[in-house]
Amino acid sequence: MWRELFARAEVSRCTIYYSIPWSKCYSVVATFIIADHEISGPIVESSWPETISHRIQRIIDIHRSLPSIVDGSGTSLSYQELNLRSTTVAVNLQRLGVEPGSRIAMLLEPSIEWVASLLAILRIGAIYVPLDLRSPAPRLRTVMRDSQASYVLAHVPTLQQAQTLKHENLRIIDVSSIEIGNEIETAIVSKADELGFIFYTSGTTGVPKGTRLKHAGIRNQIESSSKVLKVGPGSRILQQTAFTFDVSLWQTLLSLATGSCLIIASSSQRSDPSAIVDLIVSQKVTLTIATPSEYLWWLQDVTGNPLKNSQDWSTAVAAGELFQPALAQTFRSLQKPNLGVFNAYGPTEASIISHMTSIDYLKRHESIAIGPAIQNMASYIVDKNLNALPIGFPGELVLAGIGIADGYINNNDQTKTKFLPDNFASADFISRGWNRMYRTGDRSRMNEDGTVVVEGRISGDNQVKIRGEF
Repeated sequence: MWRELFARAEVSRCTIYYSIPWSKCYSVVATFIIADHEISGPIVESSWPETISHRIQRIIDIHRSLPSIVDGSGTSLSYQELNLRSTTVAVNLQRLGVEPGSRIAMLLEPSIEWVASLLAILRIGAIYVPLDLRSPAPRLRTVMRDSQASYVLAHVPTLQQAQTLKHENLRIIDVSSIEIGNEIETAIVSKADELGFIFYTSGTTGVPKGTRLKHAGIRNQIESSSKVLKVGPGSRILQQTAFTFDVSLWQTLLSLATGSCLIIASSSQRSDPSAIVDLIVSQKVTLTIATPSEYLWWLQDVTGNPLKNSQDWSTAVAAGELFQPALAQTFRSLQKPNLGVFNAYGPTEASIISHMTSIDYLKRHESIAIGPAIQNMASYIVDKNLNALPIGFPGELVLAGIGIADGYINNNDQTKTKFLPDNFASADFISRGWNRMYRTGDRSRMNEDGTVVVEGRISGDNQVKIRGEF
């Protein structure tokens, strides 16, 4: 008869005691040593400059003549032309009184003007607050008040809608009226440890909840995914998601920070799966980032789908929802063995993604892992008392590292509930100031190799996540 003991295992400064057979003590301790090593992504010193704005400027200086963007109308700009547009907008914003830290709402159709305005906001150290064109005016006004945005950027198609948001301290700026002149430059003043983005999701009550993201977390995510996805000059990346969905920022910055070409779907194309498929094929898109629902939407008719014969579409990244085995079956049905498929996971509160892994969709899976943590991020599985759980045990997924948001704006109660001191942080994390963790509310378990499987929401949590939003 086996004797039992309480085995002791340390996982990132957390000591766990649980009952196991004596004969299995060594194997369990060994497993936790593996977990302690694998629970964090690699700590990587960035080879990129301080912020994503600085990185994009470096790309512009090197690849001035390469195509940077093509919009839904077929209009294209080189990196040099995009730089001229964005710096012209930046200088005009500064002349109108925009300062570092100013919060600027964006109410623009998918277009070159949207990209140029985004780059201008980041260049001058202002804070990007995207608005959803489809949202009713009361919700938009709620976001404007909560974010304390004092400027809203609009253009001809959206000026009338922007007027419905008008209040005493709000200034509406028509970016389509800004004349593009001669070569003009303005210094990049954004800082890695400063706030650069506020993204709003609905939250449990339907009331918009603004997540504050810093430049450092976004730069880390874009740099990490650029390595995994191997994008660069010659890559063509689709941008088709709503601007209030953080994946839109990933698509855009991943493209511009690597010398790729961004292909922007128009508003009408976004609502038509056939139009999206035709755009991917006609514009020779090489990489798509979309929700599983979107992929299933695009690939309803696999047999006659033009994507099946596309020689250019080589990488598909799924994010924002659970990657179900049915999606793997759909990719198998395409019979494109050279198509690379990736599963990415991460809430807005972790700077878009915290995990990403390649999926062998040619094999059948009972569940699809989200992979290990990306560089400079970490993940833990904990019980309801925030005690770390052994490998294979289901619990709540908690995230930590450079990408953890700076809490919610004007919502101290939710910030205190979801963002906690990271009691598991390694000495390396602590020395870098990465000392907070975020409770995802996702029921998950960790495999022995450090990969994580997300199984749904924690029991009792009635939030439903659709295209990355609750």
